[in-house]
Amino acid sequence: MHVRTVRTLTCLVVAAVVVLFGTNVAQASPKARTRGDAQAVFQAGFTAGTNINVLHNSDANGTPKGILPTGDPQDVRIYPFTEEDASYCGSGWHVLNFNTGDNLQFYESRKQLVETLALVDIIYELDGTRVETQRTALKEENWGSDEEQWLWFSVGALLPPGTLTVGAHELTTSFVGPLFEFTFTVHFDVLPC
Repeated sequence: MHVRTVRTLTCLVVAAVVVLFGTNVAQASPKARTRGDAQAVFQAGFTAGTNINVLHNSDANGTPKGILPTGDPQDVRIYPFTEEDASYCGSGWHVLNFNTGDNLQFYESRKQLVETLALVDIIYELDGTRVETQRTALKEENWGSDEEQWLWFSVGALLPPGTLTVGAHELTTSFVGPLFEFTFTVHFDVLPC
């Protein structure tokens, strides 16, 4: 009887801790903006966070928020095509990233699509200075049918704490590829939070 009582009390204490502190203890606080948070957003791109948050459950915890800007100054991503004069907190890590790809149905073969995407470059300039970038591996996404098979990748830059000073900034993003080219500039503010 004593062992059963101890097990029951232990289960009640564990249940109380879960209720009081929540079950998402592994989830990083959005205010932390760690290197891992920035890397996760960069790698997730069109998959993972986007599928979970956009297609299934926009309130899902513990996943990157995908390709859509949140408008929250606490966001880890500085979105290259956001509305003018967005605001971001200066503390913690941030990531610049842009996802691009194409649909396999427009190419004669997968090899041709891979070769075309290899010629694409995305260049960031922050306040007139070119930012060193990294590129993810090619990833495949199927949007529901065989005709909607995409290959895509992301080009991004992880910005460590201290990179973004408080005040106004300008981000210019250039897309250079064999099919078309464009350049887009946005201005944003960094807050002392």
